Amino acid sequence: MSRKQQPRDFIVGHGVPDLIEPGNYMWQVTKVEVNSKFMNVRKAYFHGVIVPPSTSCGVELYMACSLPSKPGIRSKFFECWLIANWNQRPARKDRLSTKVFRGAIFKVLVRTVSANEKGEERTGILHYSVVDRLLERVA
Repeated sequence: MSRKQQPRDFIVGHGVPDLIEPGNYMWQVTKVEVNSKFMNVRKAYFHGVIVPPSTSCGVELYMACSLPSKPGIRSKFFECWLIANWNQRPARKDRLSTKVFRGAIFKVLVRTVSANEKGEERTGILHYSVVDRLLERVA
């Protein structure tokens, strides 16, 4: 077999995402990432793990939020930040630190992603779960 015909292995970027039943879960944030602009939109990614009392303990899920240059009251990030800050408005009006999320435990709504970014239905094996929104902070 020549070098050009040899099979190649490819590394999956972030692993294969997990799929669990949609619904309410307890979820602890383990890492927060803010990426640079992609298609003129910055995003914050909150990574975390399902915690007891669920049967899905240990499952890693993420939540993504667009980061407008000035997050307002209607943005998902601002809503999540208020929940993470125990429903207290920010002390400063010019910045919102992601520190309020680190290590926090939330009651969250998990949904299944079944379509791609173009709205086209994905094959069942490509469905995965994400945290859709924070419902309340519990610890």
